[in-house]
Amino acid sequence: MLARTSNIIHPSGITIQTPLLISSFSSKGFRFIKKGKKQNSEAFELVQVTAEALTEAVLLSAYDLNYYYPSIKSFRSFSFAPQVLFIDSGGYETLEDYDFSEAYRHPAKIKKWNLALYEKILSQWPPYYPAIIVSYDHGSERRMDLRKQISRAEKLHLKYPTHLIDFLIKPGKKGSLLDINEIIANISLLKNFQIIGLTEKELGESILERMQNIKKVREALDSVSNKAPIHIFGNLDPLNSILYFLSGAEIFDGLTWLRFSYYEGKASYDQNIDTIKGRIGQKDILNKKMSMYENIIYMNKLKQQMKSFLKDMKEGKGDDSFKVFEFNSDKILTAFKTLYSS
Repeated sequence: MLARTSNIIHPSGITIQTPLLISSFSSKGFRFIKKGKKQNSEAFELVQVTAEALTEAVLLSAYDLNYYYPSIKSFRSFSFAPQVLFIDSGGYETLEDYDFSEAYRHPAKIKKWNLALYEKILSQWPPYYPAIIVSYDHGSERRMDLRKQISRAEKLHLKYPTHLIDFLIKPGKKGSLLDINEIIANISLLKNFQIIGLTEKELGESILERMQNIKKVREALDSVSNKAPIHIFGNLDPLNSILYFLSGAEIFDGLTWLRFSYYEGKASYDQNIDTIKGRIGQKDILNKKMSMYENIIYMNKLKQQMKSFLKDMKEGKGDDSFKVFEFNSDKILTAFKTLYSS
């Protein structure tokens, strides 16, 4: 079985334990709020609403840090202090593409963004604030093969040795999906990265295919004794995160928790959940805030379920180990057996 928990040691001295479910924020797909002559991203407003509850890990885009957030040094002025902050390279915000959780799309003018601007943000990052830096996503630039991506990420690592590198592998010259065979053929070259990132929608054209490809990459890493955890970008779905965890991934991030309400193991439409929970008399804005806090609580619960599953499997409980996932345990068990029989 490939599901696992790991300890990641950050150069600052802190230990980050997986599985890790990361609350992400992005200006993409969210509204822009005009304040005087300036436009602020709704995403930053959401950061402020939930700041005190986000104590473990958060992902922010360097693109948003550059254009829509206050200065980096002022972050702690509103009690925003997770244990570690993932700094994404901004590729997602500069493309016309969308992730699977996108339910609505608020258009925004794409501003100038490149590697130099990304490194400007990284250079300003205070040493007392532990960060995990995502390798630069070439975004709208020409595609590059895996070896060139590795070389660029290694150079980034050398420039910022006081932080960890999360190497996000992107599709090469052909197509919009990852070439899993290319990754496996070059698996030994990933030895210098502490985390290996893969984007959910680039892993395959079905949930099962994505599970199979995660499994292949995990097995290949293990074959060369590389214990770097796999990070699935763009997935914080309370059901499919479990399937990817069983396939060998350990870190998950996404915007689902901002767009939907987690209820009985699924991501559900906010308005339906408000009715189910008897909140029809409350203002939508209050219900939205309650939903975000409830989702944070649910993510913490899901993380504990994953750990309990590993413990039960180690103790030899077999199929009964899946009961920890409550509402969807039978469907998860079926998916697990399908993966390992395919």
